[in-house]
Amino acid sequence: MKRKIVLLAAASLASLGLVSCNSTENNTGTGSESQVQAVATTFQEQLTNAGLKVTYVDPNPDFTKTEGAVAGYPDATTGGSNAPLYTAASISSFPELLYRSSLKYVEYYWNKTDGTTGVKTLTDAAKLDDAKYMTALFPNDGNFYEIKSFKNAIGTKTFATADVTGNVNMAVFGAAISSETVGETTTYFVNATYLTSGITTTNLLNTGKGELLYYEYNYASNDKMGPGTRNYGCRVDFTVDFSNTSITKADKSKVTITEKGNAPAYTEYAYLTTRLVLTNLKTLG
Repeated sequence: MKRKIVLLAAASLASLGLVSCNSTENNTGTGSESQVQAVATTFQEQLTNAGLKVTYVDPNPDFTKTEGAVAGYPDATTGGSNAPLYTAASISSFPELLYRSSLKYVEYYWNKTDGTTGVKTLTDAAKLDDAKYMTALFPNDGNFYEIKSFKNAIGTKTFATADVTGNVNMAVFGAAISSETVGETTTYFVNATYLTSGITTTNLLNTGKGELLYYEYNYASNDKMGPGTRNYGCRVDFTVDFSNTSITKADKSKVTITEKGNAPAYTEYAYLTTRLVLTNLKTLG
């Protein structure tokens, strides 16, 4: 009776994926059926158990580092997060803002194909160019898979605008921060294209200005001072460059906007194209 109970317990553990009692390419590699090895939790362990090897390479940059940071804001006071001075957690220059806002987190994953492309064995999976970036286990279920990836920015860009009476509206744009140097002058701006017509676009056309909050949040960090920690970013004033501003109507015709004020009703056009010039960098708060 005791022998039967032990065998049933082992079978139950194996069914839960806690141990492997058989030798397979997916987990244990070659060996006898009596050999018991821990189930792999990473792609590299899965390869090692099968007698294969691919050295993992982290595809992401070091998010705790930055470029273009300066001394900061010695006189800035915000009261943010219980501190009268909240400068250590702020981006301090336009070059640093440009660098941080361009950083992206990348994730590689296995994507099932229709069988005309991809690989279906662990041995062939180890030969793929991007195998070095993988952490997820190869499914090894007889289907064909390829390696795909996606990228996400590490920070958000929230734009605050106000109407002529001071009522504030906020929106998140996906537009990238860029720079342009003419002679000794470098201008930092956001090319905002295809902004769907609405309160935000009306405010931009009527007032010609607003404020950008660039904000990074690392939920896994207990430290909130400096890049890559819990709170990092800045606020930036901006003005609308009306020499690069137009609206596009539903019939695809474009209308150039040359100055602020008298914005058409947002029901009269489809989207706004503009350039927002960043003018004044401020501490996060």
